[in-house]
Amino acid sequence: MALLKEASNLKLITFAAIQERTENFSYGELDASNKPPPIQVKHLNNDRITGSAAQKFCLFRLFPIIFSDMVEHLKSFKIYLILREMLDIILALPQRKSWLPYLETLSINFQCMMLELLPDKATPKVHYATEYTKIIEENGPPLRYWCMRYEGAHLYFKKIAMQSYNFKNIPKTLAQRQQLRQCFLMSKCRFLKSYQEASGNKIIYMHEIDSKVKVLLNHRYGSQFIQSQTLLQCSQLIHNHVIYKQHAVYVYDLEHVEEIPVFFQIIHILKLNQEWIFVVDLLNTDGFSTKLWSYRVSSYDRLDIVSPNNIKYYHKGLDLYKVDHFHVVNLT
Repeated sequence: MALLKEASNLKLITFAAIQERTENFSYGELDASNKPPPIQVKHLNNDRITGSAAQKFCLFRLFPIIFSDMVEHLKSFKIYLILREMLDIILALPQRKSWLPYLETLSINFQCMMLELLPDKATPKVHYATEYTKIIEENGPPLRYWCMRYEGAHLYFKKIAMQSYNFKNIPKTLAQRQQLRQCFLMSKCRFLKSYQEASGNKIIYMHEIDSKVKVLLNHRYGSQFIQSQTLLQCSQLIHNHVIYKQHAVYVYDLEHVEEIPVFFQIIHILKLNQEWIFVVDLLNTDGFSTKLWSYRVSSYDRLDIVSPNNIKYYHKGLDLYKVDHFHVVNLT
């Protein structure tokens, strides 16, 4: 909110334009599940952004992409970059102890810059940020015990309370519904087992497949591929409790001493020889944009076949965004 107010004071954008931009921004398929509500003029006047915790976090992550044309002109954007770097370390899984001294330095810088640039916004939470180093050292990665899981459970209970229209004994109603839901989930045999579940299935014919993909499949599977006239394709595959989506981007390797992430984009999810495979486009990592806090990637049509069993890095799917004629991937 402070960044938007500063942009408005510098006459870089108006409140009405902020509302229009947040209304018309095209969120990726994966980020759309946590799409935040538009920032309206009344929210800016009241100095309050509405939405759930997940929606606000999504807006925080994509803020430099949504307002990419003005963030460099904001003096307080330095605070955002420090906080973003802190979050990358705090939300990392797994974590390294060698990161903790640097995290402590970042947290002190964050607190000092908040007091210098935004003293009116310096709440007690700003001080709590300096405690993360000790918390991680004693308890491990915060992602294992962060409050977002509580927020998700609380949202479920709020929905049930509003939809049941039973306010005589609401604790009993919520407890019964939760117990029945847990029984239903745990009754499934796949609850704690490895399994595969495909959705959006459809049969595709050979003439519908791109020629480069045909050559790749023919080279890998030979006569087994030539003999088949059709293939089964799905838009989403849940493999060992991990969701893989068509057109989503994933990390498949780390390069050099700096551990630069290397990405691929899933083009097709196909079933061959009773096994699901990914036909992927290996993306080239061109560099890291500090302004957007995202990796710039480009495609050179380097196709490959990947098994879901061979993906060992960062199983979370990522969306691809286009900013200033570049394609970027937000890794947080």
